[in-house]
Parts: sequence; C-alpha cells; structure tokens
Amino acid sequence: KFNTFLKIHAPGFRLEPNILLYDEWLRQRKDYTQSTIASYHKFLKIYVYEALGNDSIQSNPYESIKIDRGKSKIRKYLTEKELGKIESASLQTKSLERTRDLFLFQCYTGLAYADMAKFDFHDTVEKDGHFVLHDTRIKTGEDFYIILLPAALKILRKYDFQLPVISNQQYNMRLKIVADAAGIDKKLTSHMGRHTYASLCINSGVRIEVLAKMMGHTDIKTTQIYAGMVNTTVEAAYEKLITKLGQTEQNY
Repeated sequence: KFNTFLKIHAPGFRLEPNILLYDEWLRQRKDYTQSTIASYHKFLKIYVYEALGNDSIQSNPYESIKIDRGKSKIRKYLTEKELGKIESASLQTKSLERTRDLFLFQCYTGLAYADMAKFDFHDTVEKDGHFVLHDTRIKTGEDFYIILLPAALKILRKYDFQLPVISNQQYNMRLKIVADAAGIDKKLTSHMGRHTYASLCINSGVRIEVLAKMMGHTDIKTTQIYAGMVNTTVEAAYEKLITKLGQTEQNY
C-alpha cells in the first residue's frame, strides 16, 4: 500500500514533509509516549526500505530526519498477591465478571488486547497434552508462541472455549470498577495484564530470549525492560548465593 502511494507521485517528490506531518499527527495522540512514536516510525521505515529497493523512491527521507527513541515507560504489573485479589473479588454483574475473566486471561497468556480479541481456540494445537498457540501479533506481525496455562484453560471452559467480546474502551472502563472491587490501588488497563504475565514468567525463571518469543517482541531490548522491573528474581538469586557461600549477617 505504501509503495502504491509512492508511485503515483512524480519523480523527485519529497517525502520528508509527509514524514514530519506523520510525526506531528502521532504526537497529538495523548497516550503515545516518545518510545511508542519511535516504534511507529520504525514500522514505517520497513516500507521506506522496500520502496528504495524497488526504485519507487530515490532517497531515504529518514536520512535527514532524526527520531528520538525516548525512554520507555516503567511497566506496571500486578504482584501475585494482587492477582489473587482480582481472582477472588466479589463482582455485582455478569459484565464485570466477563471483564475480570478477560483480564485474567491476559495475565495468564500475555496476549495484548487486539490479539485476545481475535483469539480462536481452534487455532491452538494439542501437543504432548498441552494446547499451543503459534500466531502473529496484530500490532507488529511478529510471531509468538505460548502454551495455555491451566488457569487460562479454566477461563476458556467457563465460556465454552469462546471468549466474550468487549470493546477496548468499555474493557478499560470496567477494569477500573474491577480494581475497586478487589481493593487494588492501581489503575488496571489491558496493558497491565500483558505486563503481569511477563513478570510472572521472569519470576518463575523463564529466560529473556524465551520470553521474547512468548511475547512476540521484535527486539529483545523490549523484553529486557521487563527484567528491569522485577525485583523478586534478583532477591531470590541473592538468597541462593548467600546460602551457597554459607554467609549470614551473623558472620560479619
């Protein structure tokens, strides 16, 4: 599509102004951080390079435009204790129960909202007694590979293996009510479910390169952000080291 757009312009057409207009449009999105804006430019560059390769354009417009990568936001996630509160919360309506179940499904699969919305159990494959989902992310087109945990399967059984559908806007609005009912002083969002899954994996000893495949990250540096946000793994490692060395505070 991008190449088709390029070909209808006369040779010598300068793309730089359009790139800058695109950048300005991205910055008008209030929920976009600088790192998110940089990611969108990164995706656009793929088509720019393709256009260069088939001579649709003569020069790379990004050579004269510098896009700051920015700093990624700290990933917010739920602790196992908070996750337990969500699971046991008493909710007044079926719609809130469905919202809670979808959020828990994200926490136990790591699926982003868009990928969960298109989830179809028929796309899974049974392998060695487990149900495996090998698919591509809607946002990036990157492959991801996960095994459905028992907790995720329990939720699927509740809905006859067909998850309910809720718009992203309604989903996030209802999550606020779920958080209040669970007594959690955090702003629940669909992103937090994905981040919670990552923290659970890291605290369970899942290696970064494996988690990157599970999450469908295009760059392992994105996955490493999750490693920086989790402290319990580091604390547990120190405990093991202290035990191995036979060192206690009483020795010093």
